[in-house]
Amino acid sequence: MPASWPQPRHLDAPSSVLHVMLLGVLVMNRSHFLPQLRTLTFSHHVDLEFDTVLTLLPLLPKLTRSDLSLLEMTESCFAGLASTAGASLTNLVLNGRGLRNEPDSAVSLAPIEFLALTRLTVEGTEFMPFLTTSVATPNLEHFAITSSLEDEGKIIRRLRFTNNIQWTNDRVPALGSVSTIEAPNETLHALARVASTFRRVRNVIAFGLAYDNLEEEVLHDVPIGDLLLCSLDAEVVHPRLLEVITRMPMFTSLVAQIVYTGDIADVLTLTYHAEGLSVWKGLAKCTYGEPPENRLTARLVVRVVSMSQHIGKAVRAIVGVVARLAAMGEEDDAAPLPVDVIVDAGIDARVRKQLAQMLAKVAADGAIVLREIFIDRLVAE
Repeated sequence: MPASWPQPRHLDAPSSVLHVMLLGVLVMNRSHFLPQLRTLTFSHHVDLEFDTVLTLLPLLPKLTRSDLSLLEMTESCFAGLASTAGASLTNLVLNGRGLRNEPDSAVSLAPIEFLALTRLTVEGTEFMPFLTTSVATPNLEHFAITSSLEDEGKIIRRLRFTNNIQWTNDRVPALGSVSTIEAPNETLHALARVASTFRRVRNVIAFGLAYDNLEEEVLHDVPIGDLLLCSLDAEVVHPRLLEVITRMPMFTSLVAQIVYTGDIADVLTLTYHAEGLSVWKGLAKCTYGEPPENRLTARLVVRVVSMSQHIGKAVRAIVGVVARLAAMGEEDDAAPLPVDVIVDAGIDARVRKQLAQMLAKVAADGAIVLREIFIDRLVAE
């Protein structure tokens, strides 16, 4: 049997064949045995040890695609794969159901980098927590997870993507146990269009990718599941997203640096819930821009749906946001901001009284025009 095959570009073979081929190469001490090979697939059940695969890969200098979906892996095997082929592989298929346990000491704490990888397919979900937190794929463009009903039982609580990705063939997997997603804005926008896929997501962490202008950094939408969100951490948020998250009764944490004012809303509606005190305090401290001369809205509506025992703190937080939004803009002769307040009929009358007194002081300064505080039956969303 020859110890090198200079012509083949694609190889789909059982592991037993590769064993024999590799043995010949090692005996003859050849540096390459398939110098033109671009793709490698194991077509039958694999009884190949991963150390043998790691011996094989450096002998394939032009390999760009490998299907390892039949091969059981460990985290350290994955690190070895990155060190031997991470700079050349552009397309990789992994067995996400075959992750074998190993001692913690065998796993490197350093990031595992696949610098050339643009397309990744993972069959199964068991590998996902490790893959999305410990592996760096800065050029990944297409990502596919093929999952089944048995994968739904796997507990994957957190997904983290370090760069924008597209789901291969626009097929987003059903990952019903994920509660936290961390990803760039563009990826979150895409996931928001298939929100039912992430039924239990409660926390979203968004980040921009250092674009040239602020408009490209704005977070417009996020994936929302059946349980609704509890927290959002973002750099720049659109005011329409503020409308959405403040309607959620269990939303308790908003961390945002800037609220975008490039799109002036005709009407902006913000909702206060009993659990939302810290959210409204945060809204009053946000930077509003850019451009800084713009107001966020032409008219503000405040809905008070529920109230905790901390009535005074809640009222001060609401009035603080109203005053902050009314003060936006650089024109000294800017018209007062029209403000409507709607309070649920079941809320203590002291809330309406304190709101009326404190907002009247803001109106007296000419910052707002306050109409009557309406009483209605508001339904928590």
